Amino acid sequence: MSEAESSVPVEMMLSRLDKVRKNGKRGWVACCPAHEDKTVSLSVCEGAGGRVLLNCFAGCTALDVVHALGMELHELFPQSTDKMTKEERAELHERGMRTKWAAALGVLDRESFVVYMVANKLSMGGAVTEPTRKRLSIAAKRIAEARIVLKTGPAKRRLDSFRVSLPGEAK
Repeated sequence: MSEAESSVPVEMMLSRLDKVRKNGKRGWVACCPAHEDKTVSLSVCEGAGGRVLLNCFAGCTALDVVHALGMELHELFPQSTDKMTKEERAELHERGMRTKWAAALGVLDRESFVVYMVANKLSMGGAVTEPTRKRLSIAAKRIAEARIVLKTGPAKRRLDSFRVSLPGEAK
């Protein structure tokens, strides 16, 4: 295994899989090596801190998958940061933050659609039912949480100037 592979576990994992293709902003899908797979059933993404997150939708465990690739579970995690240079730690931190930002943007995308659907229903004279009101409240909380994550990123200045308050919420 090369030094580059050992410091970037997701790249090492992807290099050993078949039919790998990008899936969304932060993940990939591939054929699972732990069972006979004609279509992609394995989801792979890079989690916080550079660790590899995987899920086989056919039910194979992470241990099944890594053993089928000739790997061990500890290889799904980056090397100890104690052995990294300052630049390597900064790069790892940046990759982890980009993963968080991508997830937060995904939340904003999904939850803003919920808000849009409710607004559209209201604009057409429809009423908001209690289950819809509860789901809208969940969407508002998730959007607020995503904003907190995004405030740690490059969009901080733009987000600080943008504030939406729900009726009854303190400004």
